[in-house]
Amino acid sequence: MDIKNSQNFLHDKNLVLKLIDLANLDKDIKVLEIGPGKGIITNCLLDNDYKIKAIELDERLFNNLKESILNENLELINTDILEYVIDEKCNVFSNIPFNITTTLLEKLLKESNINNVYIIMQYEPFLRFSKYDDYLTYKYLLFNPFYNMDIIYKFKSSDFKPEPKARIIFAGFIKKKNPDISFIDMDLYLDFISYLFNKKSKLLFEKIEKLFSDKQKEIIKKTLKVEEDILFTSLRYENIIYLFNTFNKYANERNKKIVSGFYKESTIDNNPHRNFSNKNNW
Repeated sequence: MDIKNSQNFLHDKNLVLKLIDLANLDKDIKVLEIGPGKGIITNCLLDNDYKIKAIELDERLFNNLKESILNENLELINTDILEYVIDEKCNVFSNIPFNITTTLLEKLLKESNINNVYIIMQYEPFLRFSKYDDYLTYKYLLFNPFYNMDIIYKFKSSDFKPEPKARIIFAGFIKKKNPDISFIDMDLYLDFISYLFNKKSKLLFEKIEKLFSDKQKEIIKKTLKVEEDILFTSLRYENIIYLFNTFNKYANERNKKIVSGFYKESTIDNNPHRNFSNKNNW
């Protein structure tokens, strides 16, 4: 069975309990489980007195769960998570369908009602959200201001049925108590970063030419201690945060409209890890 068209289920209850312990979920916040499948995670969470909202798209699996798990702490919903409106505060703990990993993860990390996200996912898609050496990837820059991202556990293929061919991890995306960018400004920040990556020029000041006045660009040069010909890829993470904060504070509304909608329209695949995905670099 092709991994991209299937969900690979855990079968060891003790392993699931270990993952729950590693996540250290707050019991005062409801758990959102996406794709509960046969219910092994659901049952382990219920056994530990968590309140769960479980979203299952497959009607057969949904009906099986509805009949087999009768618990007042479980709310089962038969719908597509990508279309579902998350209307209450939740922590996510899920073994998600691998074929929607990136799309789903971006949805969750943008949701104001989502607190922390703990998901079982493929290793390679996780790399899209991480920094490779000093290279700042697109999705890392999008969400690093708001979340600490880490690999919590590395699975063996035998932990799943059917066994996946890809490497699988348990990843945590932990919301920062003091984010580098205010959550209020998230939409503008996502547009700003997407605009910079969409601009074909490799030079920083060609990318930001229309976003700042000449005076502001001179201040940026002095503050960052850079020359006119600096490459965008030479910037550090702290430089990017400074650029956005400057843009947010001083750019006029006309300039802010320039970046409007770029995140939604972006189809960027900025993944320097793809050439290393077959290496045993655990």
